[in-house]
Amino acid sequence: MNMPDLTLAQKYVEYQLHPYTDARLHQEVGPLIIERGEGVYVYDDQGKQYIEATSDLGVWRWVSATNA
Repeated sequence: MNMPDLTLAQKYVEYQLHPYTDARLHQEVGPLIIERGEGVYVYDDQGKQYIEATSDLGVWRWVSATNA
């Protein structure tokens, strides 16, 4: 099988299924690809900085469940 040279974003749109995502909009806009993190900040593949605030939710649920 000879696969064409696709970017990571193109591969993601082409081969990943997200049942709660608008597939047409996902094809037009493309995915948000987080490339790296530094402290509380994460950076996308375009260099844009975001405050990462979602990983604590999983930890909080785990801590709450184990302390119940």
